[in-house]
Order: sequence, then structure tokens, then C-alpha cells
Amino acid sequence: MWAARSIFALGYPGTIQDKFDTGQNGNRGGSRHAYFPGWNPINNETRKRIMKRTLSAITCILAAAFMAAPASAREASKEETACLKAYHQLHDALANDDLAAAKKSAGDLAEKAIAAKCPSTPKHAEELAKSDSLEKAREHFKAISDECIKMMAGVDGQYVFTCPMAKADWLQTDSKQVSNPYKGKKMPTCGELKKS
Repeated sequence: MWAARSIFALGYPGTIQDKFDTGQNGNRGGSRHAYFPGWNPINNETRKRIMKRTLSAITCILAAAFMAAPASAREASKEETACLKAYHQLHDALANDDLAAAKKSAGDLAEKAIAAKCPSTPKHAEELAKSDSLEKAREHFKAISDECIKMMAGVDGQYVFTCPMAKADWLQTDSKQVSNPYKGKKMPTCGELKKS
């Protein structure tokens, strides 16, 4: 405690001299203080300003560290993993303009989505499985992707891409190579990684 009081009583660094205050300046009793010869002690107002600046600096450092810290990822459950596998198979089929494979994958996705407790994905997957064109299948895939993106938020290894032309998003496991399920082989690399 004496060291702390001594530091706050000091002005600027110099050679320390220790001596006793033996009741001078109206003080009762003796108390040990450190003095820097030739420098004036810090008054209360100056001390408050220093403390405010110090606290502000610490706050800024902590805020910067918090913002720089990466968001923690979570692992998908067993049901979510199965649902994602079926989803990505459907994505690949649409990216390759393969309607038959897309319809087959959609049937599997409908089943897996129920187990993963996705509210609307099973219905859209069933409708996609009945689609008679890639255009209709892709419309259902938009709704499926919207829900899967929300349900799988924070899952490690899942990246959200967006297509400005289709005005739709989708999930990929590859964060670098674009594989557009809405434009297929005509524009396979149309799109970009969406920043959250």
C-alpha cells in the first residue's frame, strides 16, 4: 500500500529520497513517503485525468482484442451432418444440370431434414423431387438453402455463397471454388463468398 501511495504522490521520475514526515504541514504522526527532489507531487485533478486516460486505453485494447477474436465454430449434430450431406449432393446435381440426380437427392434430403428438425425443408425437398424442370427445382432449392443456412449457422466447414444474378444464397464446403447451383454449367463460377 505504501508503494502505491508513493507512486500516486509523485510527479515525474528522478532520484528517490526517503524521509519521514514527522507531523509537518498539519499531519499527525509519522508516515513514510518517497519524494523526488525538484518535482511537485501530482494533484488530485491531474491524477484523475491520468486514471481516465489509462482506463480508456485499457478499454480500447480489450475491445480491439474482442473484435479480432474469431467467432467460435460449433460441430454439427449427427442429424445435421446427414442433412448437410444430402443437401450438398443436391447442390452438386443442380450445379451439373442433372435433374434426375437432383430429384433423387431431394428425396433423401426430405427424410434427413425431418430428423434434423428443419421446419420447411422437407416440404420443399419433396416438391423438388416432383419437379419437371431445372428451373422449378432451383426455385425450391432457394427456399431449402435459406433454411439450411439459418439452421447450420456457425457449423464448422460450411460457407455461404451468393449469386447476384439469381439473388439467392447457398452453402458450400469449399470456400474458394464457386459452384453455382442456380446457373449450372452456363455460369458455374458466378457468385462469391458471402461475408457474415
